[in-house]
Amino acid sequence: MAFRLDSNVDRVFSSGDYLLSLRKAPQATTELVASAPHNPASIARGVLTTSSISESISFAPLVENLPVPIQHLPTELLVYILRFFSLTCNYTALERFGAVCKKARVLTMDNSLWRDIVRLLYQPPQIPKHAIIAEIVNSSYGNDYRRTLILHPRVRFDGVYIAVCHCMRPGFSDNAWVNVSHLVTYHRYLRFFQDGSVLSLLANEDNPSDVVQQLKTSIVRSGLCTGRWHVIGSEVFIHDLFDSGGNVAKYAFEMSLALRSKPLGRWNKLEMTQYQTKRVDTGEIDVLPLKNERPFWFSKVRSYHYCHH
Repeated sequence: MAFRLDSNVDRVFSSGDYLLSLRKAPQATTELVASAPHNPASIARGVLTTSSISESISFAPLVENLPVPIQHLPTELLVYILRFFSLTCNYTALERFGAVCKKARVLTMDNSLWRDIVRLLYQPPQIPKHAIIAEIVNSSYGNDYRRTLILHPRVRFDGVYIAVCHCMRPGFSDNAWVNVSHLVTYHRYLRFFQDGSVLSLLANEDNPSDVVQQLKTSIVRSGLCTGRWHVIGSEVFIHDLFDSGGNVAKYAFEMSLALRSKPLGRWNKLEMTQYQTKRVDTGEIDVLPLKNERPFWFSKVRSYHYCHH
């Protein structure tokens, strides 16, 4: 951990300069944060433009005594290069770069990098129809777009939510003294699209790795339903969920799910709180039991796009 923070920590420790650096660093950082306490972009750029701090925050070579060409690039140009990640909503790649060293982390804290990602991801139905994401960021998260992406509830488009469910089915036995029960395992899949459509698939035989590649708007198969979705707070509501078989449907399904973030990752769990059917002609609603239902866990799929321009 010490070498990750400073690749020359062994030489600094042996020279005794670390005591001096420990005394100076808190004062410099305190002055910098006090000058711009609510603006992450100004904090990041202030760190790199303050001479007493920028000298200790630099790119280090993987092998000692080798040149580091990226070190000579201006901060503005590095931020411009990193914006290509934000243009594709590839925030995971941006975060991986930020984990390289201290300077990379400071660069990825620039607010302009995350502003484009948040504006593309948080559009209706991800937020209420008349809501403005800039006002949400400013009022709830201190104009910090990266913090908004981490803390504000959202449905993810770069993968699929999968629930592994089990149920018991009675079997047949030739012996009257023996009761046979079969444990049936089936999967529920939910894939959300940015235009407000959603695919819901119930399958009990296929391999999940094969199914996720088939979950496209053009798919036609048994157990598949298509519907609409929207988010209110941390609740996801799916409605108008009809069987895609082509027949005139008499019933539509509706789901209510709670967005959660655990144990690792963000917004990677959906807990079904209500599941019901709605008769199309009369509007009569029948609530279904949730005895065998299990939570949906998010699984990232590399072939899925992050967002669409």
